[in-house]
Amino acid sequence: MNNMLSITESREKFDYISVNFVDMSMHNGPAVNEIEFNRWLLSSFSKSLLLSPVAVSELHGLKQVALGRCTLRRPIRFILTQIEVAKAIARLARRDGAIYYRHSRLSVLPILLKWLRPDLRLLATRLNGTRSADAAIEKGIKARLSGLVELADWALRKHIARTAEWVDTTTPQMAANLASVAGRKVEYVPNGVNCAQFKPIPAKLRSEFRAEHGIPQDAIIVGYAGGFPTQRGALQALEIVQHREDAYAIVIGKLTTDEELRLKHPRVLCFGKVPYNHVSQLIGQFDVGLSFDVPERVALIGNSQQKLRQYLACGVVTITASTDLPLREDPILGCDLFVGELSIIEAYDRVVRLLEPRHRRHRYEFARSNLSPSRIFGRRHEKIESREATDR
Repeated sequence: MNNMLSITESREKFDYISVNFVDMSMHNGPAVNEIEFNRWLLSSFSKSLLLSPVAVSELHGLKQVALGRCTLRRPIRFILTQIEVAKAIARLARRDGAIYYRHSRLSVLPILLKWLRPDLRLLATRLNGTRSADAAIEKGIKARLSGLVELADWALRKHIARTAEWVDTTTPQMAANLASVAGRKVEYVPNGVNCAQFKPIPAKLRSEFRAEHGIPQDAIIVGYAGGFPTQRGALQALEIVQHREDAYAIVIGKLTTDEELRLKHPRVLCFGKVPYNHVSQLIGQFDVGLSFDVPERVALIGNSQQKLRQYLACGVVTITASTDLPLREDPILGCDLFVGELSIIEAYDRVVRLLEPRHRRHRYEFARSNLSPSRIFGRRHEKIESREATDR
């Protein structure tokens, strides 16, 4: 906690303090979303500060404090860190300051802050509104412990949802679920997409990629990018390749040896797990992107919808399995086809009609206008401040 001591000795007061226990150095989906939000906050307001487990190189030059990694695996450190963070925030936040809070399992930080500084505005962002299923996949004592942890954390999240000045989450269905539990309005704020990273690949680079990997220039590339490939899109890509001679497939994501053998085909390229900053370059090679996460998960989990938005920003035509009504009504998901009762081959035959260069550019422009983090977070901030002014 040495780095905390230096910041607590500061006399500077902050209007906005962002605090979370997400390890943003991991560069997975949740970490990248937190980086995008905190880059916007720290760059937009000079009197703002980030408190998180590790300093992030992408935020170099902006005001941030590394708390050190703390998880439930080290419960004493986890509790002590929260106490120190609460004390630091109580000292550093100006009167009526705002705390952007990203909940971590069993974190009692909001309760501590309410006790130390009741004047502060707690803005709970990306709050999970569903119960975890961890206990169901454990056995014996671990299952009982997981069940107790989840019960306690669910009680905490309900308390935060009912008492925070602002609450938002990342999908319409999650917002509806949380609102019914909390008895109040919960805002839907989607994850943004970094359109400087996720964007259409120039035709010259696409041509060079195809030449390098032995893919004909007129072939159609079907792709999947993400976790659990064989459960969420890779097998559908294989089926398309097996039935359509003009199709090639790219699969991005960690595979077991058995899964690699299952996907073995001369027109299927498996890249395995790649660094996050390379993912956009490969998605940009897709003509058709697949996302077959289970409908219930897509409706609820923001990171599942994030994949669809990344496809959209890269100008890729998308096919997904969900027929959930709230998703159909969400104008910024950008899906070209919800499969429903269609077979994957029927769906593929329909969407290939949309493969025109102008459509690729239109998708990107739509994403840039509606899904850039600065626009999404800026609109949220304006709504928060407007509500605060009305309440006064």
